[in-house]
Amino acid sequence: MLKRFEVENYRNFKNRLVLDFSDVAGYKFNEDCITEGCLGKLIIYGRNATGKSNLCDAIEDVRSMRMSFRSRPDDVFFLNADSDETTAFFKYCFQFGESEVVYSYRKAPSNRYTWECLEVNGEKAFDFDVDTSAFNALNLSLIDANEMNTDVYLEGLMPSEDDEREPMPSFLSWLMNVGVFPPGSVMRKLGTAISGITVVDQSREPYYSRFMPSRIYSILKDKAVLKDFEQFLNEMGIPCELEIERLPDDSYQLYFVHDRRRIPFANTASSGTLSLMRLYSRFIARTIRKPSIIIMDEFDAFYHYEMAENVVRYFKKNMPQTQVIFTTHNTNLMSNHLMRPDCLLILSSDGRITPLMRATSRELREGHNLEKMYIGGEFADYE
Repeated sequence: MLKRFEVENYRNFKNRLVLDFSDVAGYKFNEDCITEGCLGKLIIYGRNATGKSNLCDAIEDVRSMRMSFRSRPDDVFFLNADSDETTAFFKYCFQFGESEVVYSYRKAPSNRYTWECLEVNGEKAFDFDVDTSAFNALNLSLIDANEMNTDVYLEGLMPSEDDEREPMPSFLSWLMNVGVFPPGSVMRKLGTAISGITVVDQSREPYYSRFMPSRIYSILKDKAVLKDFEQFLNEMGIPCELEIERLPDDSYQLYFVHDRRRIPFANTASSGTLSLMRLYSRFIARTIRKPSIIIMDEFDAFYHYEMAENVVRYFKKNMPQTQVIFTTHNTNLMSNHLMRPDCLLILSSDGRITPLMRATSRELREGHNLEKMYIGGEFADYE
């Protein structure tokens, strides 16, 4: 469970931004928004250009370390343009039962790590200065890795005449890749949590869905899954009957079934329906590995307000252990009927993120109309 996240000098966040998932109030309604004492389902608001998408990418950044992603073309521009600092700072605090694990790092463009630190319950497992190849602290017994030969990693950092040599991964990634950790260890839990962070940009999803039917249809060819998807669409407010057919070239075609004829799904489905299809294929149909954190940027870009509510309710009900972060401009969702004041946050233009309960001098209660208060300027000082 992600307990706290901090980022600094990343894109528009020049100063330290702190997202505290443990800042939970004592509200006795919509308790399904809280998971293990932390914010489990939350919605982030903010005016245009405040950095909601940047925040989503910042939270996912640690996954590039674990998955050994190659740097994207825009990674050379991720540092704040008004800062003299040459690295961005990231800090993740996870809670696994009784263990608190904190991973912090500094990173320069092109995924070049300059410093890393891993702490378990306040003690440093390692504090590594990459630029000097020196450990400021090293106690790998904290993570059941005391047999690891760190000299192998340090040798990999040394300059080489082989220009084709792949750059070394971060030290934490190296430990996870070469180490053998016992079941239930904090390293296994940390690796699973990091690998399970997923960002979805809903504003682009429908277009991807039109060009990737084969991958999705390979899931829906199972009749039980197809029926479940049909029920999912009905639950989201799209009444329909579906049928899938295997074509002579061994590909599949999905259809809407009507009284007189069948209509090809991919060619006629609305943007909102295609978005739901993609959502279903990524997080619902594939039950083998559940994500730890789902970050849905502009998640309701193609949804009617009732469908947006249905999506939030679905994740609250069916993924109680998964932290889900939604970003939106839809103030209809700013309601105590669906959420609560500690799970509704505002990202300001100056890089602050504030839950509604702390954005007003009033004591917010279940009966307050939060949307009306927001539109009326009650929280304007925090935008």
